[in-house]
Amino acid sequence: MHAEATFILLFVVATSVAIASRKLNIPYSVALVVTGLTLGALDLFEAPALTQELLFAIFLPGLLFEAAYHLEARDFRRNLAPIVALAVPGVLVAIALTALILTPAAASLDFMVGFTWQDGLILGALLAATDPIAVIALFKSLGAPGGSACSWRVRAC
Repeated sequence: MHAEATFILLFVVATSVAIASRKLNIPYSVALVVTGLTLGALDLFEAPALTQELLFAIFLPGLLFEAAYHLEARDFRRNLAPIVALAVPGVLVAIALTALILTPAAASLDFMVGFTWQDGLILGALLAATDPIAVIALFKSLGAPGGSACSWRVRAC
């Protein structure tokens, strides 16, 4: 199967999962992970090569644009210090924990031959960088109040 056909098939699956998760009233991110694990275990088709160009040109801009488009600049500037104080250590801890858990697990399960700590750190950095986008999507699907709501502000209302 060509890479283009595989990507189209994956987008169709993702769209179907989105529709099903709405009808079943479960978070989209959870349904997508379960579907991805199922498809991976069934090995129905070969996974396409994820290149740097594809990641930077197709996937990342769409993910980042949606979150940035709805960002209130005034609220962001006002809460910049607490955001940085929480986000930077949080991302670093997420990177370290991902590498700490995944590297020994990959070695013991023969998941990938030659999977090193550097590989674990790189994977952790990739996952930690997109984690806020998944959290925003989860908050939206659960009906959490928007960023300008008083309860979400760090400073007093």
